[in-house]
Amino acid sequence: MCGIAGIFNRNSNRAVVQRELDLMQQAMAHRGPDGNGTWLPGPELGLAHVRLAIIDLVAASNQPFHFRQAGLAMVFNGEIYNYVELREDLKQRGYQFETASDTEVLLKGYAEWGDAVVSRLNGMWAFAIWDQKRRRLFCSRDRFGIKPFNYAQHDGRFMFASEIKSLLAVAPDLAEPNWNALSLIMRRSVGAQSPETCFRQVHRLPAAHNLVVDDQGLHLQRYWDYPEQPNRAVSYDQACEQVNQLMKDAVRLRMRSDVPVGVALSSGLDSSVIACLAAQVHTNLDTFTSVYEQGYHSEFPDARKLAESIGLRANGIEMAGENVIDVLSRCLYHLESPHASPAIMPYWNITAAARKKVTVFLEGQGADELLAGYLDRLLYPHARDLLARGRVGQLGRDVRSLYHIAKTEQAIGSSGGPKHYLASFLRGMMSWAQPLYQSWRGDGGVYVGPWSGQPTAPNFAQPAAGYDQVNRQLRRQMEQNLVNLLHYGDAISMAHALESRLPFLDVHLVEFVFSLPGAFKFRDGLGKKLLRDAMRPDVPDEVLFRRFKMGFTSPIAHWLRHHAEDVVYPILFSPECRDLGIFDRTRLEKMVGQHVRGEANYFSQIFRWISMVLWHRIFIKNPVAAAACG
Repeated sequence: MCGIAGIFNRNSNRAVVQRELDLMQQAMAHRGPDGNGTWLPGPELGLAHVRLAIIDLVAASNQPFHFRQAGLAMVFNGEIYNYVELREDLKQRGYQFETASDTEVLLKGYAEWGDAVVSRLNGMWAFAIWDQKRRRLFCSRDRFGIKPFNYAQHDGRFMFASEIKSLLAVAPDLAEPNWNALSLIMRRSVGAQSPETCFRQVHRLPAAHNLVVDDQGLHLQRYWDYPEQPNRAVSYDQACEQVNQLMKDAVRLRMRSDVPVGVALSSGLDSSVIACLAAQVHTNLDTFTSVYEQGYHSEFPDARKLAESIGLRANGIEMAGENVIDVLSRCLYHLESPHASPAIMPYWNITAAARKKVTVFLEGQGADELLAGYLDRLLYPHARDLLARGRVGQLGRDVRSLYHIAKTEQAIGSSGGPKHYLASFLRGMMSWAQPLYQSWRGDGGVYVGPWSGQPTAPNFAQPAAGYDQVNRQLRRQMEQNLVNLLHYGDAISMAHALESRLPFLDVHLVEFVFSLPGAFKFRDGLGKKLLRDAMRPDVPDEVLFRRFKMGFTSPIAHWLRHHAEDVVYPILFSPECRDLGIFDRTRLEKMVGQHVRGEANYFSQIFRWISMVLWHRIFIKNPVAAAACG
C-alpha cells in the first residue's frame, strides 16, 4: 500500500526534472512513511513512489521497482493477495526472484503475460509500468476501484498520481473547479464513481480498466466484467456451501501480512463475519468500533461482546460534536472533493486510532452491494421479480417483515422507519421524479450560478440483459455507490498510513455471487440471506439473524442543530460562502434556520454545503498551500 506518481512527456519539449518528482512525492508522503524513491532515466519520463511496507519489509522491495533485463520499471499501489501462488507459477516458467514481495511478482508477471497479467490478479491495485522496448506506459486499476488513479494531460505531458495533490504540486493551474462534477455531488451524491473529478482537467481511471499511454495517445480498455449469465444449475444449499468456502479463502488471503492486522467491527453482519473468520486464522487481533456522545445508540456493547467471545480485543473510539469542522476539513483535504456522507468523520477517528496499534485493517465494505444489504434500494426491483414469478403471497409476507424491521430501525435512529422505505420504493418506481422531489423539498432552488441547471451524469455500463431486477440493481450499486465509498475508504485510511483490506471484494467471491439469482440474496424478507445461511457454522445466530440494520451512522443532525454557532453559521453565513455565487442566500438561510429550530431535518444538505465551502477554501481559494502540504 503506497502512493504513486509520474510524468511522461508525450509531445512536450519540457524536460521532467527531479524537483517535480520530489514535489509529487512530498504531496502524498502520508501514504508511505516507510520508504520513498524516484527514477529519472531521461527528460521524457519520471516516476515517484512512497511506500507503506506490508509485505517483505526490506529495502530491496522499495520502488520504483525494476526488471532491467526486460527493460521494465514500475510504481505500484496496492496488494496482490495471490502473489505466493503466482510466484510459484512464474518460477516454473524459469523466473528467478530477488525479493519476497508481491511487487516483483507483478512486474515479472507483466514480462510473462503482458497486459493480460491483470486477469490473473486477485487483489487491489493501481500501477504504471514503463515498457522501454515498446516506449509506452501501461497503467491499470483494480476491478472494483479500491485504489485510486488520477491523471491529467497538461502542456503535452501525461501526469498521474494516487492523489490529485501531487498533480497540483507541479501544475497549480489544474486547481480549477469542475462545476458539473461538484453539482453531481450536491444534487445526486455522485462522486468518485464518475471518471470526472472536481478539477476540470483531472480525470480518474475507471475501475476494471487499463490505460496505455504512448506516442499515439491514450488508449482506454476494460479488461474485466461481471458474469453475464446466471448459474441456474446450483442449488441454494450448494451456493451457501460455496460462499462459506470463498469467504474463508478471502479472509485467509487478506491475513497475509508482515505487520499487525486489525478488524473494523460494528454490531452488523458484515464486519462480524470477517471478525469471526479472522479469529480462525489468528486470535491476537484488535477490533475497532465507533462510540458516540451519551444518549445515542452505540454499537460498541454488541461489538465488544462478539469480539471477546471469539478471543479478540475490543477498542471503542469516541467521536464528539465539538470538533466537527476540524475533522471534516482534514477529511476533505484527503478526499480532494466535497462529500455527501457524514460517515467520513467517525471513519477518520477509527482509522486514526487503529493506526496506533495496527497497519492493516480488515473491513466489511462491499457486502451490502454484493449481497443485497440495502433493502430500501431493492424494494422495487424485488417486488418486480416476485410479481414476474407470480409470488404475490411472498411479496405480502416480505412487506410485513420489512415493516417490523423499519419500526425497529426507527426506534434506534438508524432510519426514518416505514415512511423511509415507502419513499425509497416510490423513488425506485419513479426515478425520474428525483429533481421534482428536490424542488418540492426546497434544496433544488438553493443552487444558482453554474449550478442553476441539472448536471450531466456519467454514462454507466448497463447490466446484462439476463439479470433479474435485483441483480441489475446490485450491479448498479457495485459500479456506482460502492466506488464512491471505496474512494473515501482509501483516502481516509491512507491519510493515517493504514491499509484497508476488503474480503467481500475478492474477485472469486464476487464472480460466483453475481452468477446467482437475486432471490438467493433477498429472501424471506431478509437482505443478505445467502450470507446469513452460509456463515451459520462460523458466526453466532444472534448476529446472523438480527433483523435490523444499524449502519455506519453518526448523530450529525444533532451536531448541526445544537452546535450551529460553531459548525454551521461560520461556514454557510460567511462572506466566503456568499462570494462563491452558487447558493441562493435567502433559500439557504431559510433551510438552515428550519433545521436549527427543529422544524425540518436538512442535515444531509447542510453537511454537503459545508463540505463544499471547505473544499473550495482548501483547493481553489488557496491552491498553492494545498499543493505544498504533505
